[in-house]
Amino acid sequence: MITYEDAEIAHWNIINSDIQYAKAKELFHGLSNQRKTIRAIAYGHQTGSAADKMQLALASIEYQEHLQKIRDAELEFLTLHENRNSANRTCDMWRSINSAYNKFGNI
Repeated sequence: MITYEDAEIAHWNIINSDIQYAKAKELFHGLSNQRKTIRAIAYGHQTGSAADKMQLALASIEYQEHLQKIRDAELEFLTLHENRNSANRTCDMWRSINSAYNKFGNI
């Protein structure tokens, strides 16, 4: 059973993670938006046909490092997102239990 203390802890976890969540979300989306730019820069440094240049750009160290940054940022963002969802569910469950208790007494 979810207690008042559980709901309070979940509520404070949501409040205390607001800024960290916003930063993680923006970092992930920003890095994702820069992906094509990083690829284009790597493409510009290559020689050969367009297809060869694209393959070399996709395999470049800079582009691969950027993809890793995107994956790391996505992991951080999704972890925070799911932790916040879990805390929200805890608060919602407590709210439902508390409402039922107030309406019907001991449930």
